[in-house]
Amino acid sequence: MARIRLVAMDMDGTLLNSEKEVSPATRQAIKEAKARGVQVTFATGRMFSAVVYYARQLGIDIPMINYNGALIKDLNRKTWCSCPLDVDAATKVLAVAARHDVYAKAYVRDVLYCDRGWEKSKAFARRFRVAAELVDDVVRIPAKVGPPSMIVIIEEPKVLARVESSLREELGEAIGITRSRADSLEIIHPQASKGRALLWLARQMGIAPEEILAIGDSHNDLDLLKVAGVAVAMGNAEQVVKDRADFITADCDRDGVAVALRKYVLDDHLDAG
Repeated sequence: MARIRLVAMDMDGTLLNSEKEVSPATRQAIKEAKARGVQVTFATGRMFSAVVYYARQLGIDIPMINYNGALIKDLNRKTWCSCPLDVDAATKVLAVAARHDVYAKAYVRDVLYCDRGWEKSKAFARRFRVAAELVDDVVRIPAKVGPPSMIVIIEEPKVLARVESSLREELGEAIGITRSRADSLEIIHPQASKGRALLWLARQMGIAPEEILAIGDSHNDLDLLKVAGVAVAMGNAEQVVKDRADFITADCDRDGVAVALRKYVLDDHLDAG
């Protein structure tokens, strides 16, 4: 097994426990990995401003993957790579959501825009320290403000299945669709993904795919795990993610990231597989 030089971690359900905190054991393991010269970053569906607090806490000093791969940005707010949705495609996505009468939010330049569910959005913004704005008609936001990095539609799964069917029928390959939870659809540019973003970042750093350790728990982590030399699924991961992994670690409330770092980075892992 090649020596691990880059670790890419999902956040919710992976790095963060159920309280949305990084455990002391995980903080210590990341500190030790960085001390050994291993690069550590996030690969998350979150907007950039929702990861800054954790990046500062952990000393993440390389670019981070946000919006499921649609944005790569560092703590100095330098954008390394950006792949937002096409304005026309984004407008159509939001129109489909409106037609199905479901809650949709568009993320443009790291601001969350919505035209319904304001209390939900306001609570989200407070909790994750992000900017949110209530507008009259979110369908107009792409043309008025700019192309969204991502659109998220939240509804119960049976309704979401109908929404997804409409999106695929009407937009086809003009969009990419993924999920981090059963009650949400995350719509991004068709060429954006965590896996593509990770490979792009690794190339900039002169790191080969076999030197990458990726850790995740949800459907939107599948291609992240696919491109990494070592793929780790959390104990709380969806079964499809576990099936793709080389190793299943402990769950997010039992220091799963720390366990994986000990196995593949910090311990003598000549026999690790």
